[in-house]
Amino acid sequence: MPSLFDVISTAVGNINIIAENLGVITEDVVQLRKSIGAPGMAVLQFGFGSDAENPHLPHNHERNQVVYTGTHDNDALRILIP
Repeated sequence: MPSLFDVISTAVGNINIIAENLGVITEDVVQLRKSIGAPGMAVLQFGFGSDAENPHLPHNHERNQVVYTGTHDNDALRILIP
């Protein structure tokens, strides 16, 4: 039986998939994401207010990852540049 990702590829061709890996993510989910080459995601606003191991902090970001400033659950972010 073909995998879901094989069926998608056959139906629409080569597309980029970004895995929304927010919340509690188990190691098997991480391995599945990596096995299909899909980048994960990080949200900067989720990184602050906990310890240095938080995966959303910039120094913990991965190479194959999309980083957002926030989500629809966050207040808008305003960046002031001096």
